[in-house]
Amino acid sequence: MSSNFLKRLWKRIYHVYCRVFVFDPQCTEYDARIKYLKERYKNLRKAKISDIPDEDLEEAVRIWFRSKFNEDGSDEYEVITSLPKPCQNVYSTMTVTDDTMNGGFYQLLFNSTGQFAEMSIEGYLALESPKLSNLVKRAVELYQQNKQVLDARFDALRNGTRNRFFEEVPNELDEAFTKLNEAFFEYDSIDYVKYIRQHINCFDD
Repeated sequence: MSSNFLKRLWKRIYHVYCRVFVFDPQCTEYDARIKYLKERYKNLRKAKISDIPDEDLEEAVRIWFRSKFNEDGSDEYEVITSLPKPCQNVYSTMTVTDDTMNGGFYQLLFNSTGQFAEMSIEGYLALESPKLSNLVKRAVELYQQNKQVLDARFDALRNGTRNRFFEEVPNELDEAFTKLNEAFFEYDSIDYVKYIRQHINCFDD
């Protein structure tokens, strides 16, 4: 796992923690910066993208994506599928990576973000991450092969009947997902900056 990725991951974890549990001036500064970026980059232009420093580009594009959704995000998938393919590649892989790194493939498939899993398989390949593409493909196949029992597990979790959540899935299935998660957590970070700049015409209002 690359040192740059670990630094970014730790930074995200730290700021979430201190915003929720403690007051820290650095968090206030971080939140102010995010607010500034949101206001500045909610609408992107090709010329503006060229001026965005590398350290802000990924967050600026995330903000640009989110600015296109309605307030509750219910049109997320519809909006993303209407955008050019490079935009779909970036958004799907960002979304799948974030959710999987946060809670593994179970969380990804349980949440609405799971609808981006198949899209991300092609996206990871476009972003020169064949290992991640293969891992997501295997996770999706594993889900499809065990759809009935996994859907029952997810329904049990939604309904609050947690005993069924743990009882109805064979141990070997849990172990298979655990191995996929462990392999995914070892990935190297994706060079979104390079890819976005290569497809700058697609990230433009």
